[in-house]
Amino acid sequence: MKTSFIIVFLFLSAFAKAQWYEGSVLYLDGTIEKGYIKYFEDARKSDVNFKSIPGEKSKNIKSEQLKEIRFINDKGENITYLKLQPTSHYSNIKNSYMDQSKTWFSLYYRGEFDVVCQKSNILNYYIHMPGNDSAIHIHMVNKGWYFRNQFRKHAEQFFQEAAKVIFKYKCSTMSKDIQDKTFLPLTIDELIEYYEKNCATITTCL
Repeated sequence: MKTSFIIVFLFLSAFAKAQWYEGSVLYLDGTIEKGYIKYFEDARKSDVNFKSIPGEKSKNIKSEQLKEIRFINDKGENITYLKLQPTSHYSNIKNSYMDQSKTWFSLYYRGEFDVVCQKSNILNYYIHMPGNDSAIHIHMVNKGWYFRNQFRKHAEQFFQEAAKVIFKYKCSTMSKDIQDKTFLPLTIDELIEYYEKNCATITTCL
């Protein structure tokens, strides 16, 4: 009995160290599969390691087949990854681009729109509208870094261009205030707060 307990304990410990988290994967066709997902941080990871139960041989699911991943981390937090196409909009700047491939984003906020982010040396925020496969770069990072450095003028221009595209029909009040520079948020939380107070009809936050 004691030996069996030790074997089970060692098995669960090894499973935990491999960072397998309980969760679910959402396929592009709407199918949901529940089980365990191996944690990853690579935004361009081409496949996801998945198993239905601990101890089962894992299978590799192509990332291109998935729309969303949800799991609970060690802290008990609900984490969501979305597979989206990064996009930037600059109407007056030559450096406009749309990435040809989709990458994994981490969900920061969910309401009438999603705020998602990618981790690099700083935290970059993107806006994702329900029903779209793309996420538009909002040109704002944690703690308002862009707006507090020597590139403030360019950062404001980038932010205004992106906000005009994103919120023109979603919240005309916000779009106008940003273009008039009567509202230039320093953080993504300020932008979310403004929207919820002045634009939102239904608010849901994860």
